[in-house]
Amino acid sequence: MEKQLRSSKTNSRTRADYSKRLKVWSSAEWYQYYFFNSKARLKIPWQRGAEATQKELKRIASSLQAWQLGETSDGSHLRAAARNYANLIQDPRFIDAVDLFIKEEQRHGEDLGRFLNLAGIRPLKKNWGDAIFRLIRTRYQVWRFG
Repeated sequence: MEKQLRSSKTNSRTRADYSKRLKVWSSAEWYQYYFFNSKARLKIPWQRGAEATQKELKRIASSLQAWQLGETSDGSHLRAAARNYANLIQDPRFIDAVDLFIKEEQRHGEDLGRFLNLAGIRPLKKNWGDAIFRLIRTRYQVWRFG
């Protein structure tokens, strides 16, 4: 990619485009993004049901169950890590952005749970993949910033 950027006749435009894609958002920008998402939710036509065949549901049910379980976490470990990091970098808006991120993920979990109910699939209370993730996250402090 670097070689392509140097040799391109549209070098300045290509670099500018590449830089735009690599821009790191501030905590305030992430906060705005998640705040907007929370207010501009698409309406899901739940009255139409799951709209999937039994064959399709059989193939995806276990994955959807595990995913839904992961999306419904309370986020306490991530929130604690976010508080520590925000204090370290003196950016309290970081906590707010992470809080909105967690709420969005929980909404995904609620929506996926509703889909599972419509499809006649029971949500899981625990799952080996989720248990391993939680163990690794806790033991190795995966939610550590900085």
